[in-house]
Order: sequence, then structure tokens, then C-alpha cells
Amino acid sequence: MKCIITVDTEADNQWKKPGTQTLKNLEYLPGFQELCARYGFTPTYLVTYEVANNLSIASVLKTWHTTGVAEVGAHLHPWTTPPLSEEDYQGVQTFPHELATDVLEQKLLALTEKITAMLGERPTSFRAGRWGLGEHMVPLLVRLGYTVDSSVTPYINWKGFKGKENGTGGPDFRGAPLKPYVVSAQDVRTVGSSGLLEVPMTIVRTGFFRKRWCRIFPETTFADLRQIYAVAKRKKLPYIQFMIHSSELMVGGSPYVKTLAQLSHLTVVLERFLSYLHDDRIEGATLSQADL
Repeated sequence: MKCIITVDTEADNQWKKPGTQTLKNLEYLPGFQELCARYGFTPTYLVTYEVANNLSIASVLKTWHTTGVAEVGAHLHPWTTPPLSEEDYQGVQTFPHELATDVLEQKLLALTEKITAMLGERPTSFRAGRWGLGEHMVPLLVRLGYTVDSSVTPYINWKGFKGKENGTGGPDFRGAPLKPYVVSAQDVRTVGSSGLLEVPMTIVRTGFFRKRWCRIFPETTFADLRQIYAVAKRKKLPYIQFMIHSSELMVGGSPYVKTLAQLSHLTVVLERFLSYLHDDRIEGATLSQADL
């Protein structure tokens, strides 16, 4: 088993309207990068359009990507990626899979070209904002050069979550595999031959009714993460994927980190977990290094 660390690298508090969002959390990425490097892990920073458009952090991310201490991939937030619609300007948090194919293609192209200009090469890893992967996105991603996606959240049904006005809501990933698989363009929950590798988020059952994510919420303890790791090993998963939002690295950047105590809790639990994995001889990998 290897450990993949993915960072949804985005603006502070995504629920603010476009044009009012700030990027202060990006100042905390070097500290996070140093923590990962201390234990031998290479994070994958999945960046939104506004992050790739920020010259100061873009140069830092490019250096990490070029030197191989991290990977930079793409994270599509429709509400901040041009071309912007009236709903986008109003701050509607549209799931990417709710977009019409032509609009989706334009936004994916804009995001990909912005990151390509930043890195000097095309990104190959992708995550849909709000986990909103849909079947019509798959051929577009492949055409743009993406080889791996990490938008599928096994066991989770997002249908009840509101996105586009009069839209379909989020995707339903119940029944999706826990292990990496080549995704089908007919049903992203099933194995296919699209050429796009899916590395699902690590979510496991730790009890009959209990599903746990490999991430840190305010109530998450180190014992919780250790239990998730134990279940993943028992199921012989080739990768355990820990994820975090960049906005969780500072106080006030996320609903999950409102106080200094919550930030301290996150930092302590994360370091204990990375240290534990390192001591158990778990190696790191980036998303694009994953395989079947």
C-alpha cells in the first residue's frame, strides 16, 4: 500500500461570491509541504482557476512540481472558472456534471490552459469540484490529456445536495469500487475502457452504519484515521488517499476550522497520522503515479 495526499487547492471559504473570495490560505501551503516532506510524502495539489491565476503561489507550485516534491493537477470549480455565467456571478455552486457539454468543455479548456501556462506542461490529474463527476466529462478529460481522476466518493450519494438552479443535484457514487479502476464513460461507477484511471477517495465502513473518510473533520481523532488505515489494509487497497482543502490550513478559511484550537487539532492529528504511516513503511505517491 502507498499513501496519496490530495489537496483541493482553492480560495478561502468557497461559499463566497466570485470576486469577493480571497487567497490567504495559500500562504500556509509551504508549511504543509514541509510537513509532508518530513515524512516522505509527495502531495498532489489540485488547483482551481483562481489559484493558477495567482502569480506568487503559481511560481511556488511550479517549483515543487518541476522538482518532483509534489504534483500539480486540476480542480474544476465552475463558479470561478471562465466563461462565467449569470449563475456563476451569483455564486451558485454548480456541480460540474450539471453543465451542458459545450459549457463544460469551455471551462475545462480554460482551466487546463491556465495550469499549462503555469507549469509549462499539461496537468494529468483531475478532481471535479464538489465531487461532481459525470459520464459526459470522461471523454473531455481524456481528450485534454488527463490520465487520472479522483472525484469518486464510494458509498456517498450527493443527490440531495443543491447545485444548479433546477439541476439534478450531486452524483450518486453508491456501488462504486474502493480500488482504482479504469472508469466507464457510460457509468463512472463502473469499470470501462475510457483510458481514464479513477482513484477513489478512501472512504471505508468501520461499522455497519459507519462510513469514515480519510480526512480530518473537527471530531476526527488519530484513532479514527488509524482505524481507517487498518480497514484499508484489511481490504488490500493499493492506496490510501488522505485529502484536505487548502482552506483548512488557516483559521477562518473553512467551516471546519473556525478557531485556533480546531486548527491545532487538525495539525496534531495530521502529523501523528503521517508519522504513523511513515513508521509502518508506507511510501508516498502522487495521483499521476497511481496505477491498477
